[in-house]
Amino acid sequence: SLWAGVVDPAPVVALRQKIVARVRGLGIAPDPRKFVPHVTLARVGDSPVDAVVAYMSDHVLFRSETFRVEQLNLYSSVRTSKGSHYRIEAGFPLRAEAG
Repeated sequence: SLWAGVVDPAPVVALRQKIVARVRGLGIAPDPRKFVPHVTLARVGDSPVDAVVAYMSDHVLFRSETFRVEQLNLYSSVRTSKGSHYRIEAGFPLRAEAG
């Protein structure tokens, strides 16, 4: 996977903590892996390593403007011989906390 990190992960970490609390409340164990806030940009699969390295070298200083996320979508994915297929299973509108 090719991904970009998040400069200020605090809001994403806070959202994850709320999700974990809700999931635990439903009796579901949260994912035990270390949480790293990021945006997945691409799955490189069988791409030639030199092409991936060249792309990463050309874009290593990538920066995006800040943007608001208004909905969290829960996806399912199924891998096939023609690539992965993704389907939105549920959408959850996000709203700002009253300060």
